Amino acid sequence: MRGEERMVGSTLLGWPLLWPSLSPLGRPWGMAGVPVRRVVSPRRPLFLFQEGRPEALERLPQCLRRYSALQLGAMHRRSRLPLLEEAIKRCERKGIPVALHIRTHWPVLPSGKGFDYEGKAMPPDVLDRLLAKYPNVIAVINAEQYAFREEQREYLLRTLEISARHGALYIFDAGWAGGTSWEDLAIESDLRRAILRHREVFLPMWEMNRVEGTFSQHAQILGLWLSGWSENWGANPQRWFWGEAGFGRLGERFGWRCVGKGGPKQAEKLLRHFPLYGQMVALTALTGATVFWIGGERPPTMFDAKGRPSRYCQETLSPLFERIVKWGLIPSRDEVRRACRVAIINPRGIPFRVDGSTFRTGKRSVRLDCGAGASVGLGWVVDRFIPVRPGAVYEAKAYVKAEGCDGKVAVVLSFYNGKDWREKRAEAKAVKARRWMPLKVRCRAPFSFPYAIVSLVAEGTCGTVWFDDASLKGPAGEELLTNGSFEGLRAPGRPKGWVPGSVWGPPRTHLCLRGVNAVWRATYGVRHEAELLPDRGDFFPIVWLPLGATTRGFERVVEVSLDLTAQRVRALLEGVKKPVLGPAFLLGDSLLLMNGHENEDITVKAVGRLGGLLVRGRLPVHSYAIVKREGRRLYILAEGRKDRRTDLSIEGARLRLLEGGGRVEFARTERGATLRFYHFGPKIGWAILAVE
Repeated sequence: MRGEERMVGSTLLGWPLLWPSLSPLGRPWGMAGVPVRRVVSPRRPLFLFQEGRPEALERLPQCLRRYSALQLGAMHRRSRLPLLEEAIKRCERKGIPVALHIRTHWPVLPSGKGFDYEGKAMPPDVLDRLLAKYPNVIAVINAEQYAFREEQREYLLRTLEISARHGALYIFDAGWAGGTSWEDLAIESDLRRAILRHREVFLPMWEMNRVEGTFSQHAQILGLWLSGWSENWGANPQRWFWGEAGFGRLGERFGWRCVGKGGPKQAEKLLRHFPLYGQMVALTALTGATVFWIGGERPPTMFDAKGRPSRYCQETLSPLFERIVKWGLIPSRDEVRRACRVAIINPRGIPFRVDGSTFRTGKRSVRLDCGAGASVGLGWVVDRFIPVRPGAVYEAKAYVKAEGCDGKVAVVLSFYNGKDWREKRAEAKAVKARRWMPLKVRCRAPFSFPYAIVSLVAEGTCGTVWFDDASLKGPAGEELLTNGSFEGLRAPGRPKGWVPGSVWGPPRTHLCLRGVNAVWRATYGVRHEAELLPDRGDFFPIVWLPLGATTRGFERVVEVSLDLTAQRVRALLEGVKKPVLGPAFLLGDSLLLMNGHENEDITVKAVGRLGGLLVRGRLPVHSYAIVKREGRRLYILAEGRKDRRTDLSIEGARLRLLEGGGRVEFARTERGATLRFYHFGPKIGWAILAVE
């Protein structure tokens, strides 16, 4: 095999797989025998830049250009495909690799004809043709998907299979569903099998633009990666988070979730650059991310309106990416695994399936197993979005039966307008449902809410709940639900038209937001819902393992549940060794010091040990520093807000400055040395020290 070619489906090297059920011999499922077009590794990361002109990449520094690719897409209509193909040809002539963005967003509102291929996604047959014709297309990006509506899941499965057949990376970029979109992948057996079979090309990517569930998404992607679901993972930093969180100028906040209220647009007006970009990249790179997708946001991130590298690119992102490569800042899977001392598991999952032994009518019902070993369980399933007429009266009904469950059962009728939810529910104590009993909710559809969902919910500490004969009656008595009797199957055990409810209903009802946030309050010091950066690093990084993964090797395992509290988490983690103090994050041979106060003008102190060296940092708002030790060399970089400075003190050895960049003051002390980085915002400062 030449060069860096690796065969799709090769055996996982390094740390033993946490996922126990690949095969009796531990080999991956399926051996496609197709070389991966672009092998990614910590020493050979991939940077994707959204820019329509191939000439833009040619203007990047040579040392960065060889690790970069151009992201093309958002031209999904067949009438525009010739333009897209011409752009791919231009890149091919210049030797520029391409990543195709084949789908963006998700079809919130149905088109009436099922999935809207023409408006939202590239048809699979077109993708197959482009991959076969152009070997410079090294990756495919499927963005902002849940993969639980049938058309979304089918599109994922088809396009993943096509990408694997041609050896192209398949980047699944998601950050939605209240922080549970990654854990939910383990529920569906067909998705699980396909991903494990093609784990050489399947690459989960953290889309860093949502407020709720940010730490959960990071932990779940780490869980998939460390469990052998993928060879690599990636990050998609976005300034959209700033507006989503409601941030304005320093110390100014407009309120949570300002999308649609001027939040992101206001952020763009206020930010000449995005102060969290470097911190986003550092946080993910030092936890093993090897692919970074930088979009074409405005103000310009990488390239200006004429396709030239922006000032922010030249002074911040480009030097940061160069040093990530040159200094080898990305740790291996083994190093990240050794740094993970705490794991999260959700033994409950969303365990629902069709049951052919218990039913009210027909031959089947749907069964929800509550608890599954956790103290409190939550399971629910929902049907597709259904068009309704605002102002008209609708009636949702289902029959329920429960055994050994002391929680509640409910039928929920939710109305949706693309942004907000309104709901009505009929609920009862599960102990009253020893025999089949009806639950019925009747209400008028709110104005400006043209779509509805029917949810079947079971909450309890243990036991089993069955639902059957679900229905939604329209104003004229017409039936609007599909497969309300659960007779139709889309896969073994899975009723057609129904999906796990962690994906669709109002996020406040999901286990993640009601339980797992206690973990982040107790470990990362989370203070409010709009946090992207951890305030403490003593337990960092925490990994959320997918269903079925082994917990062997972790010092503590936290089982998430609806009644989990931060106090209980602190008690469970008592006695776990804390290698750092404050916002310091130790990963392999690198130490990240970072101010985690996203929009608060607060200076923090951080302390950590790196080998025999004691590193102390004083970090102003929006600043971070990375210290890496390699033999008798220390590699240090720092970035911060304009007109602020970052101070570092290193003790434990005699140090000598070899070279540096930016404005850096170096002074020897009796115990080591001090460094002061002056920030001319944003601009990377760096230094290389000799350890004598």
